[in-house]
Amino acid sequence: MLKVGLSDDVVDAGMLPQVVELLDSSVLMHDYRGAASFMAHWHIVKFLEICVRENGTAKEVFCSCAGPAVVVNAMIRRRQEPRHADSIDPWALEYISCMLLCRVITTTDNVPVVDASRAKQLVQSSAHQLALDILRSVGVAPIEGTSEAHHRNFWAGVEQAVKLLELIASIESNRAPLTRLGASRQVKLIYNNPQVATQPELLQLCVHAVANIEGT
Repeated sequence: MLKVGLSDDVVDAGMLPQVVELLDSSVLMHDYRGAASFMAHWHIVKFLEICVRENGTAKEVFCSCAGPAVVVNAMIRRRQEPRHADSIDPWALEYISCMLLCRVITTTDNVPVVDASRAKQLVQSSAHQLALDILRSVGVAPIEGTSEAHHRNFWAGVEQAVKLLELIASIESNRAPLTRLGASRQVKLIYNNPQVATQPELLQLCVHAVANIEGT
């Protein structure tokens, strides 16, 4: 099977700051409104996710140019804007943004572990607050009556948000800000949501996330 990912000899890590800069451009993003802007946003984040997936150098370069903060801020701005087209699926973007941040925070070892310095940077970039905002949308976001694909994307985004909190909380020094924001309670609400009962992977992630946040 072809292994998806870009190795060090394929990715020009020096270009990543320019890609991040594109994501931070309100002009290019059309103030983060509309379907065309959404597609540009999604493809930039997806490209970054592929670049850092198995590439430690790319992860370091991405972090050195404030990539995590740009990704978080772009997603926050997107969430704050009204929806301008029925074709826009905001949850697909939440999913890929959280996945990118999950890739960045872990090492490329055979058994990936959380890099403490990058985890700290994610907290400083408010990545944990973005994840919590996504979890708070459960039961509020208008997903009833949407397409099956939108429904899947919504829950995939929730799952990645829980995963991001789990990874951030694996570093003890990050637990205090999570506790102050009620992260453990929020994850427990997801765990107890009736729609999650049929999603064993999400249930297990919730258990691990709560254990990390509470340090148990």
